Amino acid sequence: MPRENSQPVALCDTSNMTNEQWLLMRTGKLHNIPCTIGGSEVAASKDESPWVCSKELADRKRGIKPIIQKEFNEENKLMGHIFEPYVQEMFILWFKKNYGIELAVCKTIAEFNACQNGIYNDRRWYQCGIKNEDGTLKYPQAVADVDGLVKVNGRIGILEYKTTNPDGETGRKTVAKWLNGIIPEYYFYQPNHYMAVLNLDYAFICCAWGFGLQKFACIPLERNLEFEDKMLEAEKKFAKDVVDGKEWDTSNCDPALLANYYTRLYGTSATGNKDAILPSAYFSLLKGLYDRKEKRAQLQKQIEEMDEKDEELISILSPVVGDADYIVCRRDKETIKIKVKTPREKVECINIASLVEKAHIDLNLLEKDYPGLKDKYMAKVFDVRQFKIENPTVYARVRTEAKPTGNTKTYEATYRNLNE
Repeated sequence: MPRENSQPVALCDTSNMTNEQWLLMRTGKLHNIPCTIGGSEVAASKDESPWVCSKELADRKRGIKPIIQKEFNEENKLMGHIFEPYVQEMFILWFKKNYGIELAVCKTIAEFNACQNGIYNDRRWYQCGIKNEDGTLKYPQAVADVDGLVKVNGRIGILEYKTTNPDGETGRKTVAKWLNGIIPEYYFYQPNHYMAVLNLDYAFICCAWGFGLQKFACIPLERNLEFEDKMLEAEKKFAKDVVDGKEWDTSNCDPALLANYYTRLYGTSATGNKDAILPSAYFSLLKGLYDRKEKRAQLQKQIEEMDEKDEELISILSPVVGDADYIVCRRDKETIKIKVKTPREKVECINIASLVEKAHIDLNLLEKDYPGLKDKYMAKVFDVRQFKIENPTVYARVRTEAKPTGNTKTYEATYRNLNE
């Protein structure tokens, strides 16, 4: 049942608004609302949006403009206008197919109120009408402009239309959610917010990713007052923090979204002596990056130490292991099987990267003075590491210094004769 004493406030009709009036309305300036939160902004306010973090949304509400502005995507706006009527038609077909009821498309609110089953593209802008005991609005920040209203057997609900791109792994996962009756997390708040503002008990959220009902999904949603109360209270706190000018806690912001926003907010950094001096707002973000790099370095050191112990043990076991690919050992009912070498195609090249000293081997000298020894260590690469472990004296004689190529990740693999 709808909440008692919660009549939504219809603030204005948006049908013939100019873009300037629309922006004033959305920011609350048209109706003296200090901070507004619409249905599409709830996920961002809770840092659950894949597109906007709460810091960016809060700054928008405060009128803070980034140095680098996002380019307005006229194509996306146009596509939204084009596809919304299509999604509506798909919903009418889907509803008739699933419930056997034909919905009338009403042109006026009076016609909609008079019908038993129909839809209406409501163009009014609403404010949540839930009140405090003294009669003031409890959640003045909560506003809504819905895609439409639906009436089924005289009961009115919300209509919300979406489109999505089915391409790529992300697109396929998103479509799979819709087909399995799961509303993507970042869209879930929107119909719940609209039900709260308009004081209606159910909603249909629809999504199309192509043409035909096989590429269309519609999910019904019943109102949950407990969830709604928590959502509205969180919105209220967000709005209060914005109005109070509170320093924003970015700990819950997605690091990638926050970094992207800071890049646009501050523009080009101040540089000097190869140092990029960033504003203090970046500190928490970069502290996380620094800590991860330190941890990675520590783990890498541990890995190298473990590799050295493994190499030492394999070297000791080499007389009994030979050219085997695996070491297998059994005790009672327990078996250990360890891969120690992968067979590879034999080619004439040197594994420079495996050497800590980054050295070359004079293969001509090795083959001349120690016949057959080179072939023992030729796989896809010449196994310098194993050669060094088993033949330290020979290794010391035939190694040569590596000559950097200018690319810090590679070295020349030229062969030189020490006798020349």
